[in-house]
Amino acid sequence: MRVLVDTNVLLRHGSMADPARLPILAVLERIASTGGRPCVCAQNIVELWAVATRPLTANGQGKEPVMFRRELDRLLVGFDIVADPPELLTTWLDLCTRYQVRGRQVFDAKIVALMLACGMTQLVTLNPTDFRRFTEIELLVPGEAASR
Repeated sequence: MRVLVDTNVLLRHGSMADPARLPILAVLERIASTGGRPCVCAQNIVELWAVATRPLTANGQGKEPVMFRRELDRLLVGFDIVADPPELLTTWLDLCTRYQVRGRQVFDAKIVALMLACGMTQLVTLNPTDFRRFTEIELLVPGEAASR
């Protein structure tokens, strides 16, 4: 079973000083111990790149692209990369219409659309509020005892 990992989890899981790191590792280990495989998609990688290379003054991490590419390559070794399926746009449009998605919420809807189009039902995220409306998926929230 493949489980999609949200960008916010990727951003924090490699930081030794981040308090979310250990709960994130525990969730990823639990997924692996039950035969699951943590996955990422192109959107995750694009979002991760944007935050990592954005200046510190703009709420980014200020990393240089060449250096971050090396870091990203090491990070991605632990994840399957899921390609965008052909039906992604149609699935996304259906979700946006059904859930009345507006503004920045479109990016979360695209993550869910990819999951549904690829047959995935679980998402590891540190921002459950962004995804609770989508009843088709189950949220795995590092640090929370129970998830939906």
